[in-house]
Amino acid sequence: MLRAQLTRAQACFKKQADRHRIEHDFDVSEQVLLKLQPYAQSSVANLPCRKLSYKFFGPFEVTERIRSLAYRLQLPPDCRIHPVFHVSQLKPFTPDYTPVLAELPRGPDLTCGETKPVPIMEQRMLKKGDAPVVQLRVQSSNMPSSATTWEDYDVLRPRYPSAYIWEGAPSQGEGNVALADADIERV
Repeated sequence: MLRAQLTRAQACFKKQADRHRIEHDFDVSEQVLLKLQPYAQSSVANLPCRKLSYKFFGPFEVTERIRSLAYRLQLPPDCRIHPVFHVSQLKPFTPDYTPVLAELPRGPDLTCGETKPVPIMEQRMLKKGDAPVVQLRVQSSNMPSSATTWEDYDVLRPRYPSAYIWEGAPSQGEGNVALADADIERV
């Protein structure tokens, strides 16, 4: 009797779950849309607002059927994701479907030329934990004059040991990172 009730409950749950499932079967050379999950596929593109980004990309051509639930797609050659997808990540392509991005998002271009800090605009002393830290507001050589950043002196000095900004700014002993008065007037 208990087994019959469990079987009936399982059948009821299966019936409810199957209402939302659609069996898709794609043929080779058919056009499909690819569903990229914005939180899982962050290696494709790191977007500032993932929640509002596109969900479907494509259309892409099915090049091979791997078993009954996996398909290989013809993705662009510069794509950084594996070309085999589960059928749940695919959707049949209809040409009038509008909220679709035609190409996969590209990763940000993080290459930049040789940058060096040019002038020291300001200096300040902050407390990080129990230790005082000297920070310098600097402008990089390839950035506009309005784009300045606060950098820690202890990080900036070893990274750019031969930069122009250190000329005439000797440190007073090993642990002292204060700039000389002549350097402050020059800024």
